[in-house]
Amino acid sequence: MYAPLIAMWDIVPEENWKPRKFLQNIVLPRVDHLFLLSSNQQNYIEKRWGCGAKTSVVYQLSLIHI
Repeated sequence: MYAPLIAMWDIVPEENWKPRKFLQNIVLPRVDHLFLLSSNQQNYIEKRWGCGAKTSVVYQLSLIHI
């Protein structure tokens, strides 16, 4: 049976809001890849779920109009 790969974009690290923390504990260890906007998130994910190897940091670009 074909099982598509699942990726997530830019999660919000959560320690206080219980519903989000609960869902992240279920979902994040099971996704195939995470795209993040900060290397700090990558360190947090590695510490909390041990799945930092399946992340890519896609740095955020800010456009400033002068």
